[in-house]
Amino acid sequence: MLLAACTTTPLDPGALPDDAAACLADYEALDRRLASAELHDQGAYRVAGFPWLRSNRFIASFRDELDGPELWRGWLAHLAREDLEARRYELANLKTAEPHSETVGERVRALKQCSERLNDEVLSDPALQISLRSAAEVPDEYRTGMRWLGMYPLTRLPVLVGVNRLHSQQSEALATSGFAEDATEARQWLAQDARSAERLPGTARADWPRDSLGIPRPDTEALTQLYAKHAPVWRIAQDSPDDRLGQPEWSPESTVRVDTDEPVEYRFLSFTRFHGRILPQLNYMVWLPARPRQGVFDLLGGHLDGLIWRVTLTENGEVLAAESLHSCGCYYMVFPGSGAGAADTRAAGEPISSTELSVRPAEALRSLPHPDGRRSLYGQRGLIKGSERRERWAMVSCACSASRFHA
Repeated sequence: MLLAACTTTPLDPGALPDDAAACLADYEALDRRLASAELHDQGAYRVAGFPWLRSNRFIASFRDELDGPELWRGWLAHLAREDLEARRYELANLKTAEPHSETVGERVRALKQCSERLNDEVLSDPALQISLRSAAEVPDEYRTGMRWLGMYPLTRLPVLVGVNRLHSQQSEALATSGFAEDATEARQWLAQDARSAERLPGTARADWPRDSLGIPRPDTEALTQLYAKHAPVWRIAQDSPDDRLGQPEWSPESTVRVDTDEPVEYRFLSFTRFHGRILPQLNYMVWLPARPRQGVFDLLGGHLDGLIWRVTLTENGEVLAAESLHSCGCYYMVFPGSGAGAADTRAAGEPISSTELSVRPAEALRSLPHPDGRRSLYGQRGLIKGSERRERWAMVSCACSASRFHA
């Protein structure tokens, strides 16, 4: 009963004007269809009680700074935009159509009109604003009961030993070529547009116009240049067929695999708040078929592997910091300072084979061809089918081995 109360919309359909009530009913009917088909997109947090709004931690961070109607309107527009973006891919998967097809686009435009109408109701009702401030906060996903069951306060201690060993290994790797001494071959990948990046200005600025919340509105051409200028070189030791970059796809058996015949670099833009400033982040993501197991007791190896390289820029287009992390959210490293750039394309003696990468938006992974039509790469829990690791049975974070990547 409590769960049902939490998910009931605070809007009273009977008290709404007819057009707003019809919009609310349309959203609720669509959500029922998506839930029945298990096609809800997990790219953003669905705001309970407000089916036309979705949030993320960056947008939610503004909820206590909304002093006046202009800021409220701007904040609501961001929440609605997050939902519309997710709806585009949900509708594509539901209708078995391309996300940017006219079939999907027409429905998205209708939903956009509805979201604007429902946002007007929120702007006119202080009680709804109070409810929304709380509902838009994105909760963490720690499973406290499982952590206590696994005696996390105690079992984390031996894990720290492995983490400290990992730090030493990675520091040593970064100080040399980034590869083990017995590596006999390496391959490197570079995005298509990055080869012409040397002709770009020394500093491509990122001081774009800003909305009422101070969030930058990117200039498409400038953003494209920044992506090219800061694109990394992916250099990977070739110890097995699983060390080749590719593109995720659904197989005829409805399993996820990585096609290494066409290597792809996926990109997306994010923002961060840093000492009162809102700065852009360039994200580059790649995928591999697997993380090979290093023995029968290896808890970390398994199907699929991936890496994200993220570059945070100042308004002047300078690098504030670069970061790397695996697609699971682990193996995080940060490289502070303005000196972080693309890796030197020369190796420390081992043979190098160079391959060109295609470039695609990361959103493309939210609607891929599937034997049953179209599906997101990510399931209803935001996890990729078949990517489970044995470490999940340990109930605690496990010590990590050194990464194969050097970006």
